[in-house]
Order: sequence, then structure tokens, then C-alpha cells
Amino acid sequence: MISFSIQHSHNAMSLSSDHDLLGDLTMSIELLDDFEKYAHHQPQQHEEPLSSSQAGRVIIAGAGIGGLFLAILLERIGIPYLLLERAPRVKPLGSALALGPNILPVFEQLGLTSLLASISLPCPTLDIYDSNFKKMGTFKMKKQSELTGYESLICSRPNLYELLLSQIQPHNLVMGKKILSYEENEFGVSVCCSDNTVYSGDILVGADGAYSRVRKNMFKKLRRRGLISKTQQTEGPIPCSVCWLGVAKAQDPEKYQCLKEPIVDHST
Repeated sequence: MISFSIQHSHNAMSLSSDHDLLGDLTMSIELLDDFEKYAHHQPQQHEEPLSSSQAGRVIIAGAGIGGLFLAILLERIGIPYLLLERAPRVKPLGSALALGPNILPVFEQLGLTSLLASISLPCPTLDIYDSNFKKMGTFKMKKQSELTGYESLICSRPNLYELLLSQIQPHNLVMGKKILSYEENEFGVSVCCSDNTVYSGDILVGADGAYSRVRKNMFKKLRRRGLISKTQQTEGPIPCSVCWLGVAKAQDPEKYQCLKEPIVDHST
């Protein structure tokens, strides 16, 4: 059994493993062989929601954007999965989200380009302002589009979440499941939730946010086995950058003429 923790930094995801043979490696031949085997596996069709006594081959902790993307990929190639989300219901949280050439090829691969275009607007320029809203410069995105073949977009995070959510089978998502711990055995991995339910599978993927419970449990297991170096002692997220985000109050269009423009104004 191999378990993973996905840590997000903007649109990036990193994989780490607690398998005896992997050490500090992020990927291995064994992992590639496992996914090749799963890709040719013929999954059973579940008409009813998976119960805690049924095994989902891939258990995904966290039904955020990262978890949903993985679920859609598994759905497309026929690998059975189960999403466990701690929130009791889906909440329309978040504001604007910028999507660039580093993530847009995935939408194209999944055949979601047209749907994404219907909920987004183009972002042709990136304007840089100081704290007094004095314009310092403009970065034109046309060059980027010419180099990559993809035009940067801006969309509502709730709308993007709903789009991704619509692409998975509803019975593969279980809400209100706060994961406390996981245990490995000869059959795979068992996930223990706060309501005393247990879910079993072959692979556990931790996509449960910056303060991942899966990652915390993994670090404890690795530390006990002496597989954590001195530079990797933290159980929490590793800071790569600091970003302050906020939503401004409605402003006067006469004072800020850019608000009258028919395109999205993405400013930093």
C-alpha cells in the first residue's frame, strides 16, 4: 500500500510517500506500475453510495479543487474512487480565481474547455499598482498566449467548483467525514473518521488542504520509523510564498475608470 499527501501552493501539487522503499523520493517505478495496473482494472458499478464496509480503490481525503480534479481524472480512466469531505455541505466560498497556461491544458485534456469558457472571462493584461492605487506598470498577456497557446482566464471560484463537482458521480462523494487517522495493513489502508466510520481502499490521497490531517499522520509514522530528515520536521505546510488576498468594497466607476471596461481587470 502507498499513501500520499498532496500539498497545494497556488496551482501546484506535490507528492510525498511513506513507503519503506521510497524514502524522500516523490515518485517511483512501483507507483507507476500500480497506476498502470489500476488503469486496466475493470471497476464494479455501484448503484448505491459506498458504505464504510465497502472498499474504494482510491480514497481521496478532501473534496476541494485538487481533490475534485483527481476524482475526475480517475473517473475518466475507470479507476474506482471515494471522496471524503469534512464539510457537511458544499459552501460557495471564495472569490475570483486566475487560471493560466500551467493548469488550462488539464481542462483541455478533460474536455472541459467549452464549459470553462462559459463561466470565465479573458485576462489580457496584468496591472500593477502601489498602495495608493497609482499604476506602476502593465504586463500584457498576449506574449504568454503566443508562447503557450492558452489565454489566461478569470472565473468565480464557486462557479469553477460547481463545474468540477458536476463531472463526478454523486455517490462517490461523502460529506461530513472528518478524517482522524489512517492505518495500513496487508489489504491496503483503512481511514478512520470522527463519526467512528471506517473506509478501506488500496491508496489514500491527502488533498485535505494546507493543514492536512493525512499529512500530519504520515509525518508521525515517518518520524517513528526514522525517515524524516532534520529539515523536514514540520507537520504543517511548508511556506513557499506569502500572499495577502482580499475583496474590495464597491468603488466609484467615475474615480476608477477601469471599472467601466467590459473585460476583467486583474490587478496586483
